[in-house]
Amino acid sequence: MSELLGPPRVRGLRDAREREATALVAAVAAAGASPVNLSDMVAATSSRIVRRVAFGDGDGDESMDVKAVLNETQALLGGLWVADYVPWLRWVDTLSGKRWRLERRFRQLDALYERVIDDHLNKRKHASDEEDDLVDVLLRLHGDPAHRSTFGSRSHIKGILTDMFIAGSDTSAVTVQWAMTELVRNPDVLAKAQHEVRRVVAAGDKVREADLPELHYLRLVIKETLRLHPAAPLLVPRETTEPFRTAHGVEIPARTRVVVNAMAIHTDPGVWGPDAERFVPERHRDDADGCAQQHDGFALVPFGIGRRRCPGVHFAAAAVELLLANLLFCFDWRAPPGRELDVEEENGLAVHKKNPLVLIATKSKRNTATRLSYGQKNISFAPDGAYWRAARRACMSALLGAPRVRELRDAREREAAALIAAVAAAGASPVNLSDMVAATSSRIVRRVALGDGDGDESMDVKAVLDETQALLGGLWVADYVSWLRWVDTLSGKRRRLERRFRQLDALYERVIDDHINKRKRASDEEDDLADVLLRLHGDPAHRSTFGSRTHIKGILTDMFIAGSDTSAVTVQWAMTELVRNPDVLAKAQHEVRRVVAAAGGGDKDGAMVREADLPELHYLRLVIKETLRLHPASPLVQRETTEPFRTAHGVEIPARTRVVINAMAIHTDPGVWGPDAERFVPERHRAHDADGGQQHDGFALVPFGIGRRSCCWPTSSSASTGARRRGARWTWRRRTGWRCARRTLSCSSPPRARVTEMVVIDDAGM
Repeated sequence: MSELLGPPRVRGLRDAREREATALVAAVAAAGASPVNLSDMVAATSSRIVRRVAFGDGDGDESMDVKAVLNETQALLGGLWVADYVPWLRWVDTLSGKRWRLERRFRQLDALYERVIDDHLNKRKHASDEEDDLVDVLLRLHGDPAHRSTFGSRSHIKGILTDMFIAGSDTSAVTVQWAMTELVRNPDVLAKAQHEVRRVVAAGDKVREADLPELHYLRLVIKETLRLHPAAPLLVPRETTEPFRTAHGVEIPARTRVVVNAMAIHTDPGVWGPDAERFVPERHRDDADGCAQQHDGFALVPFGIGRRRCPGVHFAAAAVELLLANLLFCFDWRAPPGRELDVEEENGLAVHKKNPLVLIATKSKRNTATRLSYGQKNISFAPDGAYWRAARRACMSALLGAPRVRELRDAREREAAALIAAVAAAGASPVNLSDMVAATSSRIVRRVALGDGDGDESMDVKAVLDETQALLGGLWVADYVSWLRWVDTLSGKRRRLERRFRQLDALYERVIDDHINKRKRASDEEDDLADVLLRLHGDPAHRSTFGSRTHIKGILTDMFIAGSDTSAVTVQWAMTELVRNPDVLAKAQHEVRRVVAAAGGGDKDGAMVREADLPELHYLRLVIKETLRLHPASPLVQRETTEPFRTAHGVEIPARTRVVINAMAIHTDPGVWGPDAERFVPERHRAHDADGGQQHDGFALVPFGIGRRSCCWPTSSSASTGARRRGARWTWRRRTGWRCARRTLSCSSPPRARVTEMVVIDDAGM
């Protein structure tokens, strides 16, 4: 156990298992949209894992049909042998051909073992640096005087190898097949298991053994599979070594063969309740973590119990968890049309499915957002779960709550002053306000989040943001027809995505390193969001949420991409509507100038609005709310259901369905906003003037979403938007001869709706 199948040895062989799991995923993916025989694929993979781990020979011996040998050996072991019950009738087994078949398979296996042992002895002579497998360990024990009595001949080694090759291959494969059968038959359980796997491994492209300890629900699924479908329902027959009396008073003499009916124990209503025959993984929720813990009691004994239980439990658990997790992570599964999955069993030493498990696998969507968010490690795209709740809670309290936003007002005011200076420098010439506002918004976010307002000259920030937004909002064929993902590659989209991702990643790495060095120098510079994130990263209470740089980068991506663009787009659309509606513009400017004058800044050259003045700008908030109504930055909000539900109109929506919320349709619904729903009328929001946050109290105005998944930084966005609306010195008008044609208000594709033609303004003086 310690040398061959104990936990340390099993962990040491993880590379072999991970290589075979990757090969299985590739084989399923190669089938495209065609049904795949998962029974055969999993059986072949399990056999290769055992051969690679035990023999160092994953590809196998072409002279021997491994699958046929395993299948017939299992049938012979699990079949009826008359001589086992009436010894003098052993000629019946000979006459039936069983003994001849047994001898043939034995000779094939013996020849395989001889070849493997010889190959390993030659390898040792040549001092090969190949990775040790179980045969190497057995040969080392064979030559060790302390173990010579146990492994003194080749027969001992072959006996151990038979256990690994026959029992190890079949048990793991059967468990994975039954688990996939039950998962596809129970879509809600499948959705939960896939949700967990994809949340835990969100940043990667496959499941690795290091991820398995976090897959708690998956282990419940495996335990429930072992309960309803133990690989050996009658376990391995045992023989008593001495007389004993059962709990019911039955005397069992010595040398009596005892058969334990594990299946009867596992489906006993007295132990498991009236739903004992239903597949309910949650019934194991209170059990201790870890697949091996199922041996702590007598109610669940798929591997036996006590000293004679299966010694390969750790090896089997590692293989089953890894294969099953990768199948769930990489693919969505369903039964072929018109075919219902059955649970008919085929008797034998191990209970297989009578009919092969044939399923259709669809490659799971790994879209642009997943890559840019570091595998959904941000808040916007992270699936519901413990990580998302903890990250949002931390961001709301330490990063983006109203107190933190107020602390960072100096950075916003400096950038607002710089914007005013840039516009003033243009004199009477037209200015491209779209570019100016976008640059200012980007600098505010960089200064507040990264402490880096001037930016990295080696990177064109505007180009990176623009292309990133285009990639996020563009059509990715693989999101809808997964096997056509090559179209996205051929179009160059994946290359562009990877290039922008690497640029952003290099920026985040530099920022994090700079902030770590700043902390070492005990700098007295003002803290920014990167400082706060690093402080949370080092806090044991938040280590599970911000435990790696990947988590920090995910949050920074939210701020840098979403924060910059949303604020800039809102300001651009607001200025567009104000210039198109002179009466509204006059009211807004009158209010701003009155408030600034009351604060003592009206007669000063270069006077501007400060954040302390914003609470008095009630009409300005109405303008912003009306802008968000007619021009929400994200007119289409996408979500994915975590469980089935029924709409108000009685439509059934299954779990894991992508739902698109048309915020633009809601905001311009005449039934809610009246016949002038498409007109720019800020006064319609007068009732909610007390607090800009009131826009979330109902479902009629949802520019930032609503509920738990609403944008967690509207406070920051609103402060930035208000801070840039400070041109108290200017009167804004349309460029001479320029008309606000309908095309001026055209939008780019989601996720951000922009002004596609720049708003051009000039200074008329006062």
